[in-house]
Amino acid sequence: MSTGELETALEANPDARREHSKINTSRLRSKFFQDFKELGFDDLRIQIFWGLFQLGVKEQRKITDPQGFLPAKTGPGTKFSNRKFATIAQTCASAGLLSNNNKLALWSGGYAVSEYAQNLGYTCLESTQLGALLERGKYYHHEKDLFRLWNYLSDEFVKQASESDVHVFCRNFDRTSVLLRVEIPRLQKVMREKGKQIRIFWHVVVGASSNPHDLRALRKDGTLMKEQAGNESFFDNPVLAELSMRHFYLNLTKEERAKHEKWEQILSASYCSPNDYRVKFRSLKDVAFKAMGCFSTSDET
Repeated sequence: MSTGELETALEANPDARREHSKINTSRLRSKFFQDFKELGFDDLRIQIFWGLFQLGVKEQRKITDPQGFLPAKTGPGTKFSNRKFATIAQTCASAGLLSNNNKLALWSGGYAVSEYAQNLGYTCLESTQLGALLERGKYYHHEKDLFRLWNYLSDEFVKQASESDVHVFCRNFDRTSVLLRVEIPRLQKVMREKGKQIRIFWHVVVGASSNPHDLRALRKDGTLMKEQAGNESFFDNPVLAELSMRHFYLNLTKEERAKHEKWEQILSASYCSPNDYRVKFRSLKDVAFKAMGCFSTSDET
């Protein structure tokens, strides 16, 4: 039976799904205890954390799966109503397991973009102590409701932004991404609460490959950097970054577009419509900032 067939069968049979969940939970527990012991947790703390994870999963099922087996629907926003997941994230942040080493980076457009940023020396959520453990272990393969925990970890990760500049690496500007639903709104809130303007540097990354070494940074003049030296190319605000990305894709020749898979999907998922890049930047900037809830660190036009 394929994975898809198994999912269909489980959705049609709540009892079977519960039994399958018990098996997954048993496998997850063994992995959990082993991994958290490597983080330096003693047995008592691991047991407490394991209890929080279990309760968090149960709470998440009530939030996203009220019928017991129907798939959850996601909206444009993210409500942080799972208090157990919130406690896990807050506790891990306090323990230094989400430390960014003053090189905090956010990203959107697939895990290769995170790896690209990490290769440049930045700390993404996935390269923190806890993030690396969860990413390496693929915990959500055992229990899919644990995938929602990433939203809570992202929220806590971004709260540390007041201590450093923030670098954002984008292969797309997907309006449904964690970057734009969770992390950017949290960054705005941090600035309001701290009364501090944080410098944000936006890097546009181009390339469809899952290999981070194949990705290239986009310069402000619309050309690609030949090497992976993405540190040297950034934009001062998200609108100019997105417009430059659009201009790059829309001005490719037919032969060049064939080398950039999913470019149409990338543009359609973004905030601007395909023709908006032709609008005067000042006018588009005002519209886009209201739509995105984003901000600028300069008046660059």
